Amino acid sequence: MKSFSLPSTSSSPRPLTSSPPPYSPTTRSQTRHRRLQTLIHWSFIGLSLLTFTFSIAIITCTASSLQTYHNTDLPQEWSLQLWPSQLDLRPTRALLSCGVIIATSSLAYLLTTLLPSLRKLHALILATLLAFVGLFVAIFALAFDGALNNVDGAAPTGAVAGTMQSWTCNFQAFATIAPMGFVQVCRESNAAVVMVIILLALEAFAVGLAGVGWWVELKGKSDRGEGAEEVKMGEFA
Repeated sequence: MKSFSLPSTSSSPRPLTSSPPPYSPTTRSQTRHRRLQTLIHWSFIGLSLLTFTFSIAIITCTASSLQTYHNTDLPQEWSLQLWPSQLDLRPTRALLSCGVIIATSSLAYLLTTLLPSLRKLHALILATLLAFVGLFVAIFALAFDGALNNVDGAAPTGAVAGTMQSWTCNFQAFATIAPMGFVQVCRESNAAVVMVIILLALEAFAVGLAGVGWWVELKGKSDRGEGAEEVKMGEFA
């Protein structure tokens, strides 16, 4: 009789792979890292939209005030002057410059995030630089405006030095007889200062968010290093 041999059922051992198992702690850590990266990225986009909006409002207020001044400033040969001869426009121009710089930087960041080749790490570097620039500009504009403004100064008595905000706000208590546009300029100047304070808070928050972003990057790099060590140990086990 012929003998029949059964086919071998033993299978060859599977080769070891260098990738960690699907639900290892390393994989979960990398997934969490990517989620935090995305959250921080979209948070910066939201902050940029807010800072851009407030910056445009600051530009509108200060530009309107300067336009009112130039429209009502009379030549020196006129005996009745609405504005002091030594009116200091630097605080208003500082607020205007602050709005322009932060609006430009916010718009630049928003446009840069539209690039498909932009990596989240590069976006974080750009966001960090712009946050520090915006914070410095806002602090300088507020300090400069506060140093030169004296809203509680004495009532105007002629061609004395003052700022646009301090001069026009002296007439706020006499709105019915104040020169045309003075009350509006006072309100615009006060609104611009308040919005710069809001910008300062937003930029400070952006700096703090950048710090969290860099902590996430370093933590992710450390987790990737630990994952690579686990893979190497598995290969030699």
